[in-house]
This record gives sequence, C-alpha cells and structure tokens, in this order.
Amino acid sequence: MAQNPGDPWWLIYVLAPVLVVFITFIGGLAWQQLRRVRVRLEHLEERIGDAPRVYAERLELLIKQATREPERAVLHARAIVDVRNTMRRSMITISDQLNSEIDRLASEIATPSGSDRTSVSDASIFRTIEVLALGWPAKRAVIEVELRKLLAELGIDIRERPSTE
Repeated sequence: MAQNPGDPWWLIYVLAPVLVVFITFIGGLAWQQLRRVRVRLEHLEERIGDAPRVYAERLELLIKQATREPERAVLHARAIVDVRNTMRRSMITISDQLNSEIDRLASEIATPSGSDRTSVSDASIFRTIEVLALGWPAKRAVIEVELRKLLAELGIDIRERPSTE
C-alpha cells in the first residue's frame, strides 16, 4: 500500500514519536527542577535546624576566648554583649510590634473561669481590633524586616540558592 500524501496516517506515524520524545523531554526537565527544589528545601531545613546551635557556639567561643585572656576582659565583654544584643534588638522590635493592641485584646477578653465578661463590651474589643487592622500594614512590614534580620543574624539567608551539582 503506497503512502498517499492526502492520507492522515503518515502524519500520525511521524508526529507520535516526536510527541513522545517531547513529552519525555519536558517530564525530565520538570523532574530535574523538582529535585533542585527538594535539595534547596533540605538545605534550608538543615540551616534552620543548625542555626541555634551555631549561634550558641559563636557565643561560647567568645566566652572561652575571654577566659583565656583576662588582660583583654573589656574587649571580650563588649564582643559577647554585642553578639547577644544583635539578636536581642530584632527580637525586641518584633515583640514591640506585636504587643500593644494584641496585649490590650488579651486583657479585654481575659475572664476569670466561669464568669461572664461584663466589664468590657464587644464594641470596645471591636475598636481595638479596628486599631490593630489599621496599623497592621506598617507593623507587618517592620515584622518582616526584623524577621529577615533575625534569620540573617542566625546565618540563614532564605533567598540563598544552594549549589546544585
């Protein structure tokens, strides 16, 4: 049976293998990308898990150095306090951003067990929630910046790309 140029079967015989190759190629690329993402996530999880230990080891190293060089006690003391304060400043800033209205809400909704909330009205609580909502965009930005600083201080760069060898 001779191939007729008007017969669509010859097109299927040509396109089917090309389509299979194309789908296999795209699937391979997707699989590689998935592996890269998985490796990056594993690397990030490892860095996050190691961060507290690394921070504590840095502090411990400074403390041990200070005990070996009493003549440089002031210098070492300043270094120890500086390492502590670096992280502390970020944590205090985050805490400050979360405290005012949320603390007010906590005190307003706190009721002794078994009693009804009579001293604070729903309207008062709602006003506090409205204040929180109005100030939230600015607070959110500060919290995000401070959390990024805190992660950087712990040696974690969430935008860092691990090497994919």
